Amino acid sequence: MVMDIQKDFVTVTTAAEIMGCTPGRVRQMLRADEIEGEKVGERAWMVLRKAAEKRAQKPEGPGRPRVS
Repeated sequence: MVMDIQKDFVTVTTAAEIMGCTPGRVRQMLRADEIEGEKVGERAWMVLRKAAEKRAQKPEGPGRPRVS
């Protein structure tokens, strides 16, 4: 099955907006395998849209509140 890249993946910045956090936190979660994504080139990431949406629905955990 071939994924439609434009529909299935979003940029780190867009994923951060969906999840209510910073792009740096998204990259941290990608490196720790906390959300699904693909590395594009040496430095860039693309995040699976469904993974970002699912993560956004998780209840707040300990730590600072999410950015609105």
